[in-house]
Amino acid sequence: MEHALSAYYPEVAHGAGLTMLSVSYFGWLAERCPARFPDMARAMGEDVGGLPEKDGAQAFIAGLKKLIKNIGLEAEMLGSCGVKKEDLRELAQNSFDTMGKLYELTPVEMTLDDVVAIYESAY
Repeated sequence: MEHALSAYYPEVAHGAGLTMLSVSYFGWLAERCPARFPDMARAMGEDVGGLPEKDGAQAFIAGLKKLIKNIGLEAEMLGSCGVKKEDLRELAQNSFDTMGKLYELTPVEMTLDDVVAIYESAY
């Protein structure tokens, strides 16, 4: 998803693009595949002891948001970087056309509409 973003908007640094997409992407994934996230939450210093799996997944998202805030990028969104909302579907399609094999590695199926929704959430 980020490769399409920085291909269309080369002024967006790769790391910044990853950061802007991360909460939306991992939030989408955590809702659909929560089992993968409590270990990641623990790795980020979040206490997930005794939490239900879904809450452990959300603890990772909370930890990710803290990290982004601590590095001073919490205000960065796709819209604030000049990305045009009308380009989001084209970005999503480009990500499937150029990096689509990576979607096959995602633990749950992702559709074009899912990717558009993630971009919109990061907007």
